Amino acid sequence: MKTGLCMVLLLLSFSSQLMARDLPDPESRGVWVTGDYLTGGTSAIENLVGSVSNAHLNEIYIDVWYQGSTIYPSSVDSSAGGPLQNPAFAGTDPLRTLIDIAHKHGIEVFAWFEFGFAVGQSNDSANIPPIFKAHPDWAMLQQDTSKDFENDPYGYFFWLDPAVPSVEDFMVDLYKECAARYPDIDGIEMDRMRYPGYQYGYSAEARQRYKAQFGVDPLTLSDTNLNWANWRREQVTNVVRGIYQAVKSVNSNCVLSNAAYMPWTNDGLLIDMLEQWEVWADSGYVDEIEPELYFTLPDFNSTLPSLNNLVPTNFYLNPGISITAIGGIENTISAIKSARQRGLQGETLWYYGYLQGNGYLGSLRNSVYQSVTLPSHDDILVDNAT
Repeated sequence: MKTGLCMVLLLLSFSSQLMARDLPDPESRGVWVTGDYLTGGTSAIENLVGSVSNAHLNEIYIDVWYQGSTIYPSSVDSSAGGPLQNPAFAGTDPLRTLIDIAHKHGIEVFAWFEFGFAVGQSNDSANIPPIFKAHPDWAMLQQDTSKDFENDPYGYFFWLDPAVPSVEDFMVDLYKECAARYPDIDGIEMDRMRYPGYQYGYSAEARQRYKAQFGVDPLTLSDTNLNWANWRREQVTNVVRGIYQAVKSVNSNCVLSNAAYMPWTNDGLLIDMLEQWEVWADSGYVDEIEPELYFTLPDFNSTLPSLNNLVPTNFYLNPGISITAIGGIENTISAIKSARQRGLQGETLWYYGYLQGNGYLGSLRNSVYQSVTLPSHDDILVDNAT
């Protein structure tokens, strides 16, 4: 369990309530926050934290990595051909400011690397991101190797291939840099640690490595060939393991989490992104997981019973709830109650802008979040204090 200055600050912030009565059972109450909510500087960050605190949430997952850049200065990204920092935050360090303000309110901060292996997004498939220009061999290629992008409903995404060893080094160094730069950060969340689908992963180096190991060029195989698919899963796992070990080597108190893509749709169709997060949980490569249950309420409830079967006993599992997908705030409240009944340790909500913009933060405080408490991974501290 985590110790140190952050936990002292958290406990001090709850001291008056601790003297009066025991806290509720530890429960993670997280919310994903996009980077644009930090662009207004210190006053905007104070407003964000105040809103989260008033609603009795206790974790902010702040988007620090998107469009191929970080919101803080990164020598790792700039050395790889990306920008030193997202230009919207040039000359400032909003993550430092957020951590300082949030900790005063007893709120934990997770650096959320939303884009994961994706380093760019554009409406134009020819608009190659800077890292691709510097390292074209890093690009995630489709089975049609002339295409180095994912055609997504939100535009074209450009991904790095985890099977390229220098990509693994880049990703590990990027996360390690964040953990070292902010020794008091509470956690780091991985996201999009996967392939866009079976039809991706055909970079020249990936093909050469697979052929050297198995004697066959994967281009001659079906993209769903079991051995080829399993090999690509292992490449992602190698990166995740490297990130975990590197982060813990410089910041042992930092919680490593993962926003996990659920491998099926509402109608039960399998959509395999070659992301074996249940293996990461079992192998100790993550401390907790937020499976993205972006479903309607009936589908959310039908999925819950299977979750604990995918991870070790007492593993920290906090379902991700999309307010829009589940059907509004009342269904969100019902989903939180269902998760509690199943013995899960909390949830993470997508996303702050929708909660704040629709006045839903007050609804949460008045129903399921009436009392403050600490996140589930701080349960020993709560027990000791009370």
